[in-house]
Amino acid sequence: MKKFSFALMLVLSFALIGGAQAQKKAMDSKKPGASKMAAKASNSSISGIVKGAANGKMFTVAQKKGPVSVDGTGVQPRNKAGQFAKWTDIKGGTMVTVVGKMTGTTMKASKITINFVAGGKKPVAPAVKPVAGAKAEKKKGMMGKMKDKMGAMKDKMKSKMGGGDAKKP
Repeated sequence: MKKFSFALMLVLSFALIGGAQAQKKAMDSKKPGASKMAAKASNSSISGIVKGAANGKMFTVAQKKGPVSVDGTGVQPRNKAGQFAKWTDIKGGTMVTVVGKMTGTTMKASKITINFVAGGKKPVAPAVKPVAGAKAEKKKGMMGKMKDKMGAMKDKMKSKMGGGDAKKP
């Protein structure tokens, strides 16, 4: 009986020691920086104003946390409508949104959207020349059309009521 209890105590003590060692290894892997996810760059999006002109496919975006360098290699910038834009549109003062992987203070862009071009002029509609001999007709807005209808209805009512110029007693 003594041998049996001694063997049982020995097995239990080894089980406790082995469990503690396994728990210690699990705790070591939870130290900060040990995660594989922390080592990978994260997807993120930044919006801001471009500082200076683009140097090739590289430019800097001003952020509250500090300037962010953007590497746009392999990416074609687009405007807000989704149409392709030129790299020359990215200059100082241009408002951009960049999506990509952030590593330190540099972002490897996967998408660049130009929200506002600095110094951009509003597109001017081409001047329409009237046809010779034709009277230029001004387009009326909704209120102008309503006034025309009301005037036509007023004239119609006057003719039905007998002129409508006489005052009532």
